Amino acid sequence: YTVETTAVSGLEYVIHEGMLLYPLALFIEAAMDGDDADMQTAAERYLGLIGDNFVPKWDRCWVDVAPGRGAYAATDSPAERTPGRVLPHNQYAMHAQAYAVLDPYLPDLALAGRAEQMARNFRANVRAVGDAYAWNYWDWDGGHSGAEDSSHAAINVGLVVEGAQRGVVFDASDASRIARTLLDVMWNGSLTEPNVGDRVDTADGDTYFTLRRWAELAAYDPTVWDVCLAVFRARGEQATDIPTMLHAQKGLADE
Repeated sequence: YTVETTAVSGLEYVIHEGMLLYPLALFIEAAMDGDDADMQTAAERYLGLIGDNFVPKWDRCWVDVAPGRGAYAATDSPAERTPGRVLPHNQYAMHAQAYAVLDPYLPDLALAGRAEQMARNFRANVRAVGDAYAWNYWDWDGGHSGAEDSSHAAINVGLVVEGAQRGVVFDASDASRIARTLLDVMWNGSLTEPNVGDRVDTADGDTYFTLRRWAELAAYDPTVWDVCLAVFRARGEQATDIPTMLHAQKGLADE
């Protein structure tokens, strides 16, 4: 027998561009709502880049999952593990958040509709467990993975928080249920030796939990702030977590 290999082009990932796109979207929103002309000029340049490149390049990967629901799928590259399959929830959720922010500034691209369809797709795969929510890392036509891990889940949490704040599919009751996922399911109940589990369905494990986005749920349940502050202190008050904590604290104060 023989074995042949074929060189393929490097893969590009929706999620990685989404991680760039969302903070750019927040900058654009802040700049356009402000009165700094230089910042607005920079925002206009970013809008041109996004409208010409970031958004249209992924149109080929858009799939209508069900009526009113959609998401991005993996490319058809032979290097993909699952070519053409709808992506895991966290991998399209960043674009959903970015599109919800960008829509007023790029009205011709109908980004609000895409954001809503992606949010509805995630919402359709979230299930109530008591007062909390649970969900899988991945759901596709004919199959699903196990429960989402607590690190990637931060992106899903961001989608719920952004949706609740902007009126896109999710509301405050959804954000409150996600907060209960953290408090009732994932947290070990201790503020002196706090631990948050590795998946959204368990308190077991101590590897994956990130304060990013989870801490923002303090705006919907102040106990989240107590838990995240305890974790922050237990981890030695790492500098990389300080912006997250300050942002969450501001949201808590605003409430």
